[in-house]
Amino acid sequence: MVAGASAVFAWPATARAAEPGERPPPVGGEVDAGAVRFSYVSEVVEKPGAHGLFAVKNEVRNTGPAGLHFSWEKAGLVHFPRPLPAGAQANAWPSAPGASVRVDSDAPLLFDGEPKRAEAQAYVPVPAGPVHARRPAAPRSPAPGSTRIASSIELPNGGLVGFDAEVAIGVDGQSVRYSANLSPASFSLALGGVVELLGDEGLAVRVAAEQGYKARVSSFEAMLPEDGAKPPANWLRDLSILSGRLLTIEPDATRDGQIGLTFRTKFRTFQAVERAFVVLGPTGEPVVAGIVMGLTIPRG
Repeated sequence: MVAGASAVFAWPATARAAEPGERPPPVGGEVDAGAVRFSYVSEVVEKPGAHGLFAVKNEVRNTGPAGLHFSWEKAGLVHFPRPLPAGAQANAWPSAPGASVRVDSDAPLLFDGEPKRAEAQAYVPVPAGPVHARRPAAPRSPAPGSTRIASSIELPNGGLVGFDAEVAIGVDGQSVRYSANLSPASFSLALGGVVELLGDEGLAVRVAAEQGYKARVSSFEAMLPEDGAKPPANWLRDLSILSGRLLTIEPDATRDGQIGLTFRTKFRTFQAVERAFVVLGPTGEPVVAGIVMGLTIPRG
């Protein structure tokens, strides 16, 4: 049985509430498919200390007895090939300053290896128009878009380890700046959009090296382990969130979980688009993929 919200709640207002505490109701549901059981919810929450600014919070809670592989692409959560442990929850907080939010009534949540499908809904940010890079004399650049993901994985010895990753993408003068915070620092990141921005894989690696990072370019599929015991994932390979080339920052270069990379461009106007990032575990295996609404693609 798959149960979802019975109505669609559209909220085209801006990310700042008209009155303190004003926000739309959550949407979500529960899935009971035998041994696979979980709940999911998408809601708008007030950011701590942000004086009425809101962010979307998407959550999947595994209430079944075994690990859960799932993809909630439009909510920015893909937990594969490492499953979400039984009893654990995965959360994503996408934030796009200046954006509106609305409910996407077609945000399916795929799960299991076949896959099965839950007809889910999710709040999604609706970006504002193109952003012009400010002149060097301007006092500040536009605020970056960011996404934070918190989840956990099971260790080979049976224990659990939690992780927290926040990635932000924004304009810094005539440059695009990626920044991230990772905990624990043994985890690493693969960033989408960098190669497309620079137009050259070798240049992306060289620019990262010039800023003190060891990096390489690959794809999500290339990161997957060649292990016949893993669940089938052909349905994952077609997801747009996992397409394109990724710049992987090696763990020993993350400076205690802090990453900051700036890529200079000749463009002065940037289009707000969703870009993927992948959190990699200590062994370099993908754990979670997410999206961040960032100013990453120049519009000429």
